[in-house]
Amino acid sequence: MVECYTTRDGNDLSAVPATSLNSCVQSCASNASCVAGVYVPDTAACWMKKAQGIPAENTGVASFRMIEAGAIVGNSLLQTHPQWSGFQGVEYWFAFGDSYSTTSFNILGAQPSHANPTGNPSTYQTTSIGPNYLLYLAETYNKSSILLYDLAESGAILPDPSALGLPAQLPQAGYQQVQFLWLETYASTRAVPWQPSNALFSFWFGINDLDGLVDQTADVAASHLTADIAAYRAQLDFVYARGGRNFLIINVPPVDRSPGWMVFRSAAERVQLAGLIKTYNAALAGMVGDVKKAYRDANVFLYDAWTTVDAVITDPKSRAETAGLGTTADYCVAYAGTFDPAACNSTCVFGCVDKYMWQDVLHPTYVVHRVIAREIVTLLG
Repeated sequence: MVECYTTRDGNDLSAVPATSLNSCVQSCASNASCVAGVYVPDTAACWMKKAQGIPAENTGVASFRMIEAGAIVGNSLLQTHPQWSGFQGVEYWFAFGDSYSTTSFNILGAQPSHANPTGNPSTYQTTSIGPNYLLYLAETYNKSSILLYDLAESGAILPDPSALGLPAQLPQAGYQQVQFLWLETYASTRAVPWQPSNALFSFWFGINDLDGLVDQTADVAASHLTADIAAYRAQLDFVYARGGRNFLIINVPPVDRSPGWMVFRSAAERVQLAGLIKTYNAALAGMVGDVKKAYRDANVFLYDAWTTVDAVITDPKSRAETAGLGTTADYCVAYAGTFDPAACNSTCVFGCVDKYMWQDVLHPTYVVHRVIAREIVTLLG
C-alpha cells in the first residue's frame, strides 16, 4: 500500500539511495527485516523500516508497506520484471477508456511521431478543458519520447453491450477498442514497431458501466459487475497474448460526488452508486492480483483514482496542484465543452477555469488530471 504525501517516522533500519519509488520498494524487498519504507524524491533516499509506525503528513514523500513477496502500490503488486525499465523506458503508449481518457484521436488521421507525439487532432479535444492525464504524461511529465495512441472513446463501457441486453455501441464498446481498433491497426500488422519492453497499455473503464446499474436490482447489478470484470480480464489476456507485458489499470473515481450526482440525483441513488463503485474497485483489485499471478513476466500497475479524487473533493489543499481551486462542488456552464485552459469568463462565480474542479456535471478539469498524471509517474517509477 502506498500513501502519497505521508511519512512514518521512527523504526529505521537504514537509508539507501533510490532513484524512484519502485527502486525503494525493491530495496526493501531485498532486506528480510524491511516491512515498510519511505521514499524521499528530493534527496533520492529510501528509508527502510522495521515497523510501519504512525503516519504524519509530508508533501514531499511517499510511504509504503510490504505484503508477502512484493509491495502493494495502488493495489497493484509492484514486483517488476525485465520487460519494465520504469516510466523512462516507455516509448509507445496504447490507451483504452472512456471520456476521462479520450483525446479524440482518429486512427485514420495523422499518426503519432517524435515531432507530434499524439498524432491528431491538432488541438485539444478532451473533456477536461485542457490536457487530460494522458497528454500530461506524454508531453509534460514524460521521461522519454512517448508516442501516444489514444483509442479511448466517450461513452464507452467495457463489455459487449448486447451481452448485457443494452443497445449496441460501436465502436464505443471498450472491448472493440482493443480487439478491433488496436488489433487491426497496431497489433496484427506491427506497422508501429512496439516491443513488449517499451510499450505500455492503459485501461480506464467503469464509470459508464456503473452509471447504468443504478436503480437496477441487486441481482442484475451483481451479474453486470461480474461481466464487467470478466471483460476487463479478457482484454488484458487478449493484449498479453499478442505481446503486451506492461499494463496500467485505473479504478473508478467517486463520481457519486460529482455535480451531476449531487444536484440531479437523489441521496439514495448516490448511496447506491457509491456502493457499486466500492464493489467494482475491490473486484478490479482482485482481478489485477490474479493477472499478476497468472502472468509472471507481466508488470501490472493499479492507480487508485478513487482515493486521489475523493481527497481533492474533501480538501483541495491535499494536493499542491489543486490548492488554488475555488470550488470542488460546482461548475460553470460557460466552460463546459471548451478546450481553453486559460479561459476566464466574468459570468463564472469562482473566476477562471483553473478555479474549478469540474468542467461539467461529470468530468474534472485539467487541474485534477495534472494531479493524476504526476501520481501515475510516481507509481510507474
